[in-house]
Formats: sequence, C-alpha cells, structure tokens
Amino acid sequence: DDEKEQLVTFPDPRETEGLPFRLGGEDILSGYQLIHPDDRDRHREIQSEALRNQQSYVSVYRIRHQKEDEWVWVEDSAQAVDTDEGGNYLLGVVRDITARKIAEDALLEADRRKDHFLAILSHELRNPLASIRMSLDLLQYIEPGSQEDLEAREIIERQSNQLTRLVDDLLDVTRITRDKIRLQRQRIDLRDVTTDTVEDHRALFEDKEIELRLVSSEEPVCVDGDPNRLAQVIGNLLQNAVKFTDPGGITEVQVEADPTSQWAEVRVIDDGVGIDEESLSTLFEPFSQGDASLDRAGSGLGLGLALVEGLIGLHDGQVAATSDGIGEGSTFTVRLPLSVDEESTVSSESSEVKSDSLRILVIEDNPDVAQTLSIILKVKGHQVSLAPDGLEGLRVAAAEHPDAVVCDIGLPGLDGFGVARAMREDDELKSIPLIALSGYATPEDVQEAKAAGFDHHLAKPPDMDKLLELLSGGRER
Repeated sequence: DDEKEQLVTFPDPRETEGLPFRLGGEDILSGYQLIHPDDRDRHREIQSEALRNQQSYVSVYRIRHQKEDEWVWVEDSAQAVDTDEGGNYLLGVVRDITARKIAEDALLEADRRKDHFLAILSHELRNPLASIRMSLDLLQYIEPGSQEDLEAREIIERQSNQLTRLVDDLLDVTRITRDKIRLQRQRIDLRDVTTDTVEDHRALFEDKEIELRLVSSEEPVCVDGDPNRLAQVIGNLLQNAVKFTDPGGITEVQVEADPTSQWAEVRVIDDGVGIDEESLSTLFEPFSQGDASLDRAGSGLGLGLALVEGLIGLHDGQVAATSDGIGEGSTFTVRLPLSVDEESTVSSESSEVKSDSLRILVIEDNPDVAQTLSIILKVKGHQVSLAPDGLEGLRVAAAEHPDAVVCDIGLPGLDGFGVARAMREDDELKSIPLIALSGYATPEDVQEAKAAGFDHHLAKPPDMDKLLELLSGGRER
C-alpha cells in the first residue's frame, strides 16, 4: 500500500522505529538530501564501502524530520545484499537515538565540567596553602612580636579563613542539592541585614579602591527569612562585584520594597567587566566560571552564585542577572516575598558565654590538631585531657568524668561513632555532653553523628567561638 511504498523510499526514523528497510541505488541517492550536511559525506562513504565489499555497517548521523522540521539523531544498521540479477541493495534498520545522544552529550559536558572544577579546586587550594606554608617558614627567621611577625600571622589567619570558606561553600552546595538545609526563619528588616553585610565587606572594596554605596529605603523592608543565610547571599554578590570591578569603579547596593507587587528587592549594581550573553545563561550553575584565563584574576570555585540561587529559592524568592555585555557592568537582583506579619521584627539574642572552668576531654588522633585545640581551651581557662584514639578516650572518660568531650570521628580502632554509642550505653558517662569535631561534614555525617549519640557536630576547622559557646552550655545538655 502507499504507506509501505513510502517506507521503502526512505524511512522516517520516528514512524518506523525498529522496522526493516530495503533501499536500492536511487533510493539511497535521494535519501542523502535528508542527512545533515556535516554527516552526509561520511555516511555516503560508509554505505559505499559496504556496497562495494558486501559488508554490514553501523552509521550514526542526523536526519531532517520532515513533519516536525527538526534534526534527529539516528543509528543506521544495514547489510549489503547482492541480488541474483547482479544488482545490490541495503537491508537494515534505522533507529531514532535522539534521546540517547542528548543523554550522552549531557554526560560528556558534566564530565568536562567536573575535570574543569577539579583543576580550579586544586588551584584555589594551593594558593592559600602556599601562603600559609611560606608564612610559617618566615616565622622561624623573624623576631617574635615584630611587625613582620604580625603580618605573617595576619596572612595565616586570612588564608585559613579563605580555605574554610571554600570548604563551607562546597558543603552548602551539597546540602542544597540534597535538600538538607533548614532555614531559621524570623521576621527581619532586610535593610538591617544588608547594611551589616555591606559594612562587613567595605574593607574589601577599599583595598581595591572601589567605591561602595548603599541606597536604602526609608521605610522598613520586612521579610520572613534566615538572617544568616540572607547575609551570605548578599555577601556572595558583593564578593562577585569586587572580583569583576576595576579600581576606581563603583558598586551600589539598593534595598527597597514594592508594596504593589509584594516583593522586597536587593540590587547589587557594578560598572565592572560585564557579562556576555552566553555566560548569562549558565551563570547560576554550580562550577560555572565567567573567567577561564590562566591568570585566574577573577578566580573562585564557581559556587558563589549557585549558592545565591539555591538559598533564595529556599526563601521562595527569585534572583536574576542582567548586563549589556562586556565592559558594561552588571546588575544582580534578589527578590523576596514581603512579610505580611505586622508584629514587631524578631531579633535573635546571642547566647552568653559562661566563664566557668570546665574539665574537657579531647579525643583526637592528629597531634597537631589536638595540641592546638588544647592550648586554645587552656588559654580560655579550661582544664584539658587528651586521648589519641577511641579506646583510650573511653578509659580517660571513665577515670575523669569530664564536663564535656570533644571527639574526632575518624579515629584508629574504635571510631568516634563507636565512642559516642559506648558512652551513651554507660550509666556513668551517658550524661556527658558530646561534641563531634570532624572533617567528615556532609549532611549524612551530621545525621549519623546525632544518631550515634553526639549532641553537636562541628566541621574542621571549627569556629572557635561556636565551640566555646557549645562547651559553655555543656551542663545544660
């Protein structure tokens, strides 16, 4: 019938999925017109060789879908057959593999971005590590308390903070993608969060001779949000602006409310290098980099803007970037739903750190970490005992009954989880507060630590103020 005649002339891969076809010489020639120009010569050669040598072949190419008028990928498998009359033809199957090709291309792109990210990560870790190592070497040759000694220590502190921020960004991206972040929402005035964050970052702009302006609404701009996470969002946008704005430039931060649309807006506007159209489309993707040059002047892991989008999404908000192109600056706009609650803005009060001297047991197999932590705790007035492994830690805990235990997870022999479980099963030890201090800091690690019996989990390197605060509340576990 007519349908079969059409299939014999040239098969439409989406309508004849898996059906055999038979093509003679004239049919093959007419079919080439439907093949993508970039694939046509290669496919012609594959078919010609198969016909000449009476062989089978498999060819992958793009063909124009005549009804939908678009290119689709097909896999053409056929066998050259010689007829009794001396002619030959191809007998085979054409399959639509467009979905498979899209998936393959996505995997290749993901693999390329992974390799690119690992190269960037290596670079970003080596720079602060090199500064820390050289500063430590310098301390061996200079007089303690001298100006050079002070500068070296400032470098170590600054670069250690940079390393901590890189690790925190990686963990935050993981938490967002796995839906493990829980916001501590409260009614806040977005002007306060923005003002504080701008002031915290002003020194960065002054060091680079960039003018930083703040234009804030005279009326309250109240939203229901996590103040720490929103400060992180605004901070990431400011860090992005200072990276890509030249000395002498201007960055302006605007905060206002639009009662009509019920949105609060924070805009970070710079007159820096700008963003090309291609980069705008991938700007908020993890590991996306606007600058791929070897000098890495605007370097980073490409996580800052991805975190901005993820955190604003958790607040039911929106974020967008606009730019007129290279050299024309850029504008980042964050939109958050205005709070409809008319009650007074809730403010959080920080816990008052107690000054009581505590007996603290530190279970840590890394001697440098154990010694450093011990010195800090002793300086703060606490008594400290050390144990290099889990079994020794349990022995010391049973002998001394400390007020709190700070325990690593990755210990030789009995690990930190085993220590926690053993203490919680011991009537004499089960009431002692347990704080996990570990490099294992994924959401699953934190959850497993809590399940084993830990009261708190801190990632290495710890925020010492946070650790001291947790220890000060130890007796109130």
